[in-house]
Amino acid sequence: MVWTIATKRGALALLLTGAVAGVAGAQVIVTPRPFPPLDARSAGFCNGGLFTLTGNTARLYVALDADSSESNIFVLMRFINHVGKVVKSKIAEISPGGSSMLDYSGIGVVRPQVQLAELSLNFISTDRRTVVPSAEIFDVDNLTAPTVIPPPVCTVVGPRPG
Repeated sequence: MVWTIATKRGALALLLTGAVAGVAGAQVIVTPRPFPPLDARSAGFCNGGLFTLTGNTARLYVALDADSSESNIFVLMRFINHVGKVVKSKIAEISPGGSSMLDYSGIGVVRPQVQLAELSLNFISTDRRTVVPSAEIFDVDNLTAPTVIPPPVCTVVGPRPG
């Protein structure tokens, strides 16, 4: 009988060790952050036209005015191909005077798009709040000047207090 209890304890110990090892080897699934963030509201979109990449790199910039009396904004930057599929994206928080950028390298036709969001509790106290997107194409292997792409056109969503 003593042997049976010891065997059961040993089997249980092996079982628990295997379960712990299985949990330790499990993959962690990260849920992407929602956009706009839960405490923010959509504030606008910037859409650019299509352009062709031939193995070079496109870079999308978004800059925010330097009015320090205003709060940070959130941006969803992305490159979208000719059939509407997002090929590269990034969510960034930009503080006044700051900027963010997104690079995409490849071959094909793409366009830049930026979605803007600001905290729901923000009261825009000035008319100066300005977001400026720009884009360029450059060849990382060549020292030629970058090609500037016409800037995306931005549309503000909803009324802005004035």
